[in-house]
Amino acid sequence: MKVADIKRAACVGGGVIGSSWAIQFAMRGLAVTLYDINDEQLKRSEAQMHKSLDALEQFNAITPERRGEIVAAIRLTTSMEEAVADAQFIQESGPERLEIKQSILAQVEACAAADALYASSTSGLLISDIAAKAAHPERCVGAHPYNPPHLIPLVELTSGDKTDPALLRLAYDFYQSIGKEAVLLRRECPGFIANRLQLALYREVQDLVMRGVCSVEDADKALVYGFAPAVCIMMGFFTAVGGGMLRDGFMGVVPGIFQRTNFYAIAAIAGSASYVCLVMSGLVTNVTALIVCVAVTMGLRWLSLRFDIKSPTEEDIARFLHRKK
Repeated sequence: MKVADIKRAACVGGGVIGSSWAIQFAMRGLAVTLYDINDEQLKRSEAQMHKSLDALEQFNAITPERRGEIVAAIRLTTSMEEAVADAQFIQESGPERLEIKQSILAQVEACAAADALYASSTSGLLISDIAAKAAHPERCVGAHPYNPPHLIPLVELTSGDKTDPALLRLAYDFYQSIGKEAVLLRRECPGFIANRLQLALYREVQDLVMRGVCSVEDADKALVYGFAPAVCIMMGFFTAVGGGMLRDGFMGVVPGIFQRTNFYAIAAIAGSASYVCLVMSGLVTNVTALIVCVAVTMGLRWLSLRFDIKSPTEEDIARFLHRKK
């Protein structure tokens, strides 16, 4: 199966995550079935879906006509067979309990096509454990979204002990095709990447407050007015420029920051420079400078994607490997 063959998606389990996945799939042109265990739960999932669509419409992200198209693409059901029988891609978003997820997978396998790809939205469980009793563990992947999936691009992918690498790649390509930014974990890890980073920060805040270094309010201010915008703006700079220059130094090649095609670094530097210059000039407020910075960074990054300009990592490593031969 190829990405182009995926026309129908089933969202097994509604709630905040499942209904959000349904919106994401429908917005990208897929026929979607949203399943929940009974009529009461299904009504709650439908209400959550419309609440999310209300917000999108309120902020002019979609028109009323577009909303109608999205809703029309999503079919609601309490029948597992109806939900997954014709689906090429199945996104499970059930409760975060191993026995429940194993039970859901068993029900899905009894009704789904033999080649359907199964992705669990688990945020902490290992896909190897979820698929331990599965008839087809090779087609199961972990796919942890950040909430809500239809707004936040990240999805973290993991493979189990028996996951077919080709199907993991298919899942990756599929998520990228519907506007997600997928990352691949090289090995299974409870909490994945983003949650562990988030909790590391949370633990540090707890430590600072408990040791009397600062108040909860001031820790919150430090994050909101310092750390958070700095991460949003500068993290690309740290990874593409700082990490890239270290890599280049070890490889003995020209640092990627000086390469003509390094749009990622250029975008980060240009955005950061625009922010600093505007703030220092005193001509605009910090908020306006931040907006300009984000616009410059994202605009240049969009150009690199629009015209398929390779990242410096791809080009440097390719040259390095060629030279080693």
